[in-house]
Amino acid sequence: GLKDKDDTNGFLFGEFTYDNCGPPIQYFPVKNLAKEPYNIVEVKFLTNSGNTEFTCVYRIRIHGDLSSLKK
Repeated sequence: GLKDKDDTNGFLFGEFTYDNCGPPIQYFPVKNLAKEPYNIVEVKFLTNSGNTEFTCVYRIRIHGDLSSLKK
């Protein structure tokens, strides 16, 4: 989670691994619960099945409950 687009010390919700042999839609429960709401979620890809040129992502969906906390 990032507080703004210039945030360099974001909150880590967890690390997850997509199973290439699994179903196309996979769900990953959050490993670390945040104590504050975030407007930005940054997704970093550490590997991409061996391609050194690019990573192809069709869709990422992030689901949760809206925070009742006010900033």
